Amino acid sequence: MTRSGNRAVHSMVGAVLMLASLALTPAVAQTRASPTAMAALVLRVLSYDRTLRARAPQGRVRVLAVYRPSVAGEREGCEAMARAIGMLGRSVKVSGMNTDATAHPFSSGASLTAAARGFQAVYVCGALDASVSAVAETARALSLLTMTSREEDVHAGLAVAIVSEPRLHLVVNVTAAAAEGAGLDPALLRIATLLR
Repeated sequence: MTRSGNRAVHSMVGAVLMLASLALTPAVAQTRASPTAMAALVLRVLSYDRTLRARAPQGRVRVLAVYRPSVAGEREGCEAMARAIGMLGRSVKVSGMNTDATAHPFSSGASLTAAARGFQAVYVCGALDASVSAVAETARALSLLTMTSREEDVHAGLAVAIVSEPRLHLVVNVTAAAAEGAGLDPALLRIATLLR
């Protein structure tokens, strides 16, 4: 990422973080962060992956947002997240590249492997529960950084959780991130809760 691009991401995400933390007061602690706020945080995490450029030979960052089609409303929420990542990713560069996202229904590890070729990251929308291990296995095979909004998914093998409830915080599974080929900058690790 260029210095000016880096500053733009940091400024924008800093503002989103500040707004998100103000919005997550006890009175609204059960309210999830908006797709735009979460998308900004996804871009921020990606900006701290030192191996991203090497894993994106086509010159753009692609995020696959996966959801369970059997859960009511999950498709719509995941599509909103993918749109938000794409909108921000057109104006904010990560490692000098634009970012786009595609929502994809999760049915099996094999279908995810076929769909995720050419992507650099997977964002898990909602709860995949027992399927988290299949996502982790695919991510490790294809060098995809995994992100989620659920801390329990990081305990189950995904790399990064951007948790908005009851307060905004990051949880990083250092072993999973390394197995996925990500090189997360120590600056990100300093502000996260780490699992080893």
